Amino acid sequence: MATLTTTLTSAPFKGLEKAISFSDKPSGTDKDVHEDIEAQFLEMDAVQKHDIKEYDEDESDSEGELENVAPHWKDVLSQASRGVTDRTHQEYLNLAKQCATFLVGKGLIADADKFFCTTPPKDADKFICAWIMNAADYILLDGSTRPVHSKPASYAWAQKMRASMTYMFGIVFELGMTAWNATGDGVVMRGNPSISNNVSTYMMSLRRRKVAAGETPQSARAVTWEVLMDLYDYNNNPSHWATDGKDNWGDEVLKLRFENITLGEEKEVSYLSLTLPFRKTHKFGDIKPFVIWELHESEAHICPVRAFAAYIKASKITSGYLFRQTGSGDKLSANDVALTSENFLEMFRNNLVDIGLDPNCYGTHSFRRGGCQYLSSHRRWSLRRLCEWGGWSVEFSNMTIVKYLINWNDTPTERREDFFHPNRQVTQKCFVCGRTCNCA
Repeated sequence: MATLTTTLTSAPFKGLEKAISFSDKPSGTDKDVHEDIEAQFLEMDAVQKHDIKEYDEDESDSEGELENVAPHWKDVLSQASRGVTDRTHQEYLNLAKQCATFLVGKGLIADADKFFCTTPPKDADKFICAWIMNAADYILLDGSTRPVHSKPASYAWAQKMRASMTYMFGIVFELGMTAWNATGDGVVMRGNPSISNNVSTYMMSLRRRKVAAGETPQSARAVTWEVLMDLYDYNNNPSHWATDGKDNWGDEVLKLRFENITLGEEKEVSYLSLTLPFRKTHKFGDIKPFVIWELHESEAHICPVRAFAAYIKASKITSGYLFRQTGSGDKLSANDVALTSENFLEMFRNNLVDIGLDPNCYGTHSFRRGGCQYLSSHRRWSLRRLCEWGGWSVEFSNMTIVKYLINWNDTPTERREDFFHPNRQVTQKCFVCGRTCNCA
């Protein structure tokens, strides 16, 4: 067992206290902190054991690093992770091990199971801040400036680190969504240490420094209706096919199997019924199928039924994973191995380059955001219908849906000065009612 060598009040951590206090915080920060804590409640409400993905940091920690440090903690984690994919289990384990290794190395905890447990230490929330600060901040723990040659992790990565702690304490150790707070005597703390004023305040101060340094945190840009049309036109042009056949081709979709889809027809209109094998909003099953009807020919570029039929005809897949790893010549692998989100993202971004778009603005989350915006702006769906379709709560206590509909990084749909312009350009003709006016 390691011996504690320092405390957060010692000189090596004077920078941490300053960052947490955020003494130069601008007006409105307290409101932002409150909203950040609410966002963590939301994260916990939707989180599932396969939720955190797409890491870009080295996760090569050896399996034996904590072998003798926290056997009880590892047993608990192993039990809690039953039923999740091996990859996701390893991702959570790697992040937790990185945090524990850091805290033990700094002498803040004696061993990992003194931190990852049902009764975390009083300063657990500050320990989380210290771990994130060490990896992602421009200010080091002792208050000095990070050397130029030492590049900090991105703000997005810092958010991943924080989210992993929210998950570890909230789900694995069953501390739930209760905010970190002191009992009546102020000696014992209870709740989830990642959901605390200290962590939220630090994340606000970190975000401000990131923006000041030119790193603007942003969501993945939505894949719009128009982008999909351009991709559809490009990919259906035979002159762009690199092979003789059509073998060219977010995680829930990539794990779809042929058996998850059934086909049907009603009054000469085809449809497919899709049942996801898992959903992060339905941790205990009861997943309702998505029944998708064939769209009008004018929307062929976004029609899942047409796309599915063309894909099955080209791939000749009759069982197993629908979307598989590709081999030489961009041909689908005969082995029943699912395409990874990283491989899909690489191919998707290459396809965006084909039609002249900057691929760096887009990620796997772009499809969810683009889909929501299409249903809201083009289909005129109400928020209630959007939430019911997407599996979000319709109580509107946490407006998750707003994050999917609005973001500064998205491509503007029209110029601000044209909002009330009486002679602004008409929109695309609706195939149902035939109208082209902007109020349709």
